[in-house]
Amino acid sequence: TLFRSVAGNKLLHFELSQASESVAKYLQIAPGTELVVFRRLLTVTDTPFCIETSHIATSRVPGLAAEDLMAGQSLYTLLDTRYGIKTGPGMRSIAVHTPTAFETEALRLPPHASTLLLRMVTVDADNVPVEYVRSVNHPQHVIFQTG
Repeated sequence: TLFRSVAGNKLLHFELSQASESVAKYLQIAPGTELVVFRRLLTVTDTPFCIETSHIATSRVPGLAAEDLMAGQSLYTLLDTRYGIKTGPGMRSIAVHTPTAFETEALRLPPHASTLLLRMVTVDADNVPVEYVRSVNHPQHVIFQTG
């Protein structure tokens, strides 16, 4: 039989917060701007490979609630269908990261493992930042390609 991969995600955290100075710079908004912040565990066939924390100004996604993200649907499909926001890649940076105890457990990392930290901004059709993502990636399950 052929092995079939099944993508999934689980909502770990959802809150309204205020943009810190660093997040505000990524999103090109004023510090203190109200944000929706949520964290998801991404999996392939129940194997965790990534913890993504997304930051989006509430003005871009009025009414977005935790329930909207609990069924495992694509955030970008939701942004497009509900809010009319078509997204594309913006800035990206990759670094080696020492995981927290929570990240180690959630990603099922071996002791003393490092992870790959991806910081990314997604932009709309006018190149205006929509989302700042901090993504902690399992080094044995994720490969980044540049080009």
